[in-house]
Amino acid sequence: MSYLRKILTLTYYQMRSRYRKTLAGFIWVIANPIINFSVQALVFKLILKINIDQYPAFLLSGLLPWFFISQSVTALSGSLVGSRDLLLGFKISPMDIIASQVLDNFVNYIVAALFLIITLMTFGLVKISGLQVLLFFANSLVLLPFVFIITGIVSFLHVFYRDVQFVTSFVMNIAFFLTPIFYTIQYVNPEYQWIYNLNIFYPIVALFQDSFHSLNLRAWAKDLVITVGIIITCSGILKLLMTKKMKDFYINV
Repeated sequence: MSYLRKILTLTYYQMRSRYRKTLAGFIWVIANPIINFSVQALVFKLILKINIDQYPAFLLSGLLPWFFISQSVTALSGSLVGSRDLLLGFKISPMDIIASQVLDNFVNYIVAALFLIITLMTFGLVKISGLQVLLFFANSLVLLPFVFIITGIVSFLHVFYRDVQFVTSFVMNIAFFLTPIFYTIQYVNPEYQWIYNLNIFYPIVALFQDSFHSLNLRAWAKDLVITVGIIITCSGILKLLMTKKMKDFYINV
């Protein structure tokens, strides 16, 4: 409980610092994914004529988790270096810093998701059941540790290799187009579909798509098993990195 209390306290002060004396800052953080969704729905459905049934639900199920992943991994890659004074001045684990900042982004993600889902259902733009909504937020509880672990690896490596921040930004831009977010895997030539099996972001996005958009519980269960496997594997990588590099961490941070 003391560990959780520490994370929540850090998250509280993180959010208080970010939104202090500015309502516009909070509104923009929430509006950003909403604007992105609206623009991409317009471009891909009405202009490029992508033919996918219930396209708003499909795009929402991929774009919202992707936005949380991308924003956290890219924006927080340099957060440990940026928190140098805090890390050196107090007995705080570097993963406490990452956890609080990812949790801060998670709150923004949940608020944006609630707003978009309620709005689209109110205007009849998506037709989904209560089970699909429930699974969306259940999936989000799997998404949270996924993002935390990936962000932890990237930010920890950035302490020792400062080019990681730029490489991460480039990789995430490429990964956006190599992850079926605004299109389905059926649009990809079978000859190149093996590439998607190497994409660690594909199973977590498919987890949302196979429950919120199509409600294919068999595919959803498969995606869940793969995603949990990725989380466990990446957790092992992060633990190994911290075991090998922790003695030099405070020298390089």
